[in-house]
Amino acid sequence: MKKGIDLPGKRKPSMMKKIILPLSTLNMIASLILMSLPYGVAMNFSDGVQIFTSYYSYFSMMPIGYANWFPMLTAVLSIIVLVQLIVQLKNKSIVKPVPVCLAIAIITSLTSWLFGSFTIIGLIILLLHAAALVMQIVYKKTL
Repeated sequence: MKKGIDLPGKRKPSMMKKIILPLSTLNMIASLILMSLPYGVAMNFSDGVQIFTSYYSYFSMMPIGYANWFPMLTAVLSIIVLVQLIVQLKNKSIVKPVPVCLAIAIITSLTSWLFGSFTIIGLIILLLHAAALVMQIVYKKTL
């Protein structure tokens, strides 16, 4: 066999395929860093006259205490996705629940906004999750 001939069954990994997993992992790391900042979840309180807005981290127990457990669920799902992506980077194998966990994290992030907890940081986290989900779908299509 000659070196320059590609066999039909053996495909060379494309450059995009090599970039997708590390970029997706960096997206999740960036979203977790933003989640740890105390500006991710807005909560409104009132004394009867004025409305006060306080901001909390996604990992804070305060939103859970006021029945908004969606930010914590989003954070836990993001950690699970990051671990799965790291395993996928090391073993070069497919971890099937990554897109499912990302989709659930996006849904829980959107659902937390129903409680009035919308912030720009939350929007950026949602966009990072959506970008990671699109990259995972593209990665699975290139296999």
